[in-house]
Amino acid sequence: MPHELPISLVLAAGFTLGCLGIHRARRHPDAIALTLISLLGLTATLYVGRHAHVSGHRTAEHAGPDHNWTAELRRPTP
Repeated sequence: MPHELPISLVLAAGFTLGCLGIHRARRHPDAIALTLISLLGLTATLYVGRHAHVSGHRTAEHAGPDHNWTAELRRPTP
């Protein structure tokens, strides 16, 4: 038996179960909306957490008494 046949059967079964799930979910639109909003929020949180780079300290309590705040405020000249 070739390897393609079991893979095709598994994919077809997964598609069929997905279709059945969608048809059952149509009876519960509020739950679907809540689930989709939650997934969107989770995806956005993961994206921001992966691509946002927070560096170093931001407050005077963490900086210490000898920290030069004006150096962080200046823009580098090209």
